[in-house]
Amino acid sequence: MIAGRDARGKKNAMIIELKQWQKAKTCEGDGIVRTFLGKRERETVHPSYQASFYASLIKD
Repeated sequence: MIAGRDARGKKNAMIIELKQWQKAKTCEGDGIVRTFLGKRERETVHPSYQASFYASLIKD
């Protein structure tokens, strides 16, 4: 997370969820992808979905 103020003094924050994936496949389900993780291909949450969830927690 990067937080600070812009040139006008408005508070801003940016959440970045980094992964070491080379590729991901679409799956059934909201925010779910299939990628190689933990020595095999698995379904997991998409990084953008995770970042959105983190943002909602911070706002609350």
